[in-house]
Amino acid sequence: MSNDPGAPRLGSRLRCLRGDESPAAFAERLGVEVTFLHEVELGVRLPEDEQLARFARRLAVDPGELILLAYLDRSPLLASYLAARGIDPDLDAPNCCSFGGSASD
Repeated sequence: MSNDPGAPRLGSRLRCLRGDESPAAFAERLGVEVTFLHEVELGVRLPEDEQLARFARRLAVDPGELILLAYLDRSPLLASYLAARGIDPDLDAPNCCSFGGSASD
């Protein structure tokens, strides 16, 4: 997702899905204020599961993906637990928008 190990996973994924779309237009598409989107992208705030499910519907991605990324951001222990079991908690892919589909799917 991001080369920065401290980068918020959910925020990185949303930035990838946003692509060249302006933050204001993307926030409007998600149904949130642009300041909220900015805070989510920075990892300052994490949406509730219901909001993440709504984002996923509006972005045509798997809601489980966004929810998992948010939980990984909330719990470094969960990320460590998954990594210890051989599961990549960063969900790295050559194209970050290829995981779970893309906004154009």
